[in-house]
Amino acid sequence: MREGKKIRERVGHQNSFDVPNGYFEHLPERIMSVLPDEDKAFATEKVSLWLKVRPWVYMAALFVGAALIIRVASGNHGANNKDASYAYEEVISDEYLDISLEKAQMGDYALYVYLTENGGN
Repeated sequence: MREGKKIRERVGHQNSFDVPNGYFEHLPERIMSVLPDEDKAFATEKVSLWLKVRPWVYMAALFVGAALIIRVASGNHGANNKDASYAYEEVISDEYLDISLEKAQMGDYALYVYLTENGGN
């Protein structure tokens, strides 16, 4: 409370924001002098056909581009899947198979169970 009184004593009670004399009396004339004429403000320009069609062309290009991106990103193209019944078979030598089984440390019964569950012959 005392601080507020000290500030008022230093600054005073006078309003520091002053408006020049006659400011509001001449304000409308100054605003109207800056505005353009009505004839020039509403002059119509001839719009070309391209300006009318351009948004539709851009939208069509957007949809074509999106369709191409989806087509490329999907990866399921008809040319890649010619024969779906084709099964990849790899020929493995007996030596490689023996080494792999020794490293796997599987017994005969465990190997039999593994092969029957996973479709081995």
